[in-house]
Amino acid sequence: MIIDSSAVLAVFLQEADGRRYLNAIMDADARRMSVSNWLEASMVVDRRGNALAANWLEEFMRTARIELMPVSVSQATIARRAWQMFGRGIHPARLNYGDCFAYALAKETREPLLFKGDDFAQTDVEPALKD
Repeated sequence: MIIDSSAVLAVFLQEADGRRYLNAIMDADARRMSVSNWLEASMVVDRRGNALAANWLEEFMRTARIELMPVSVSQATIARRAWQMFGRGIHPARLNYGDCFAYALAKETREPLLFKGDDFAQTDVEPALKD
């Protein structure tokens, strides 16, 4: 399963549905995240402004055994196509930069994507959670 930063942030921010995302992450056989999405999540966590928050993400990634995946040229190409098809100002999905890399990794690996929100639901990516 590919994990978008939105799912990790739902857990970190203790959102109402955070437990649902935590369970999905922990129940997955394989857990992968693009390094670009890790950076995106890190930026949000770091913005919280204390060392405990920053340490939380590192510990969570380790405990959950989420494998960070480098961005390849083929993923960048898929991400560009995702932007062209589903990007902000182009399509109702309104994918942003980070979203495009989560999309690309999911498409390249043919694994479902764990995400929060309506953006990816309007694309052709397979969702990890079925509502």
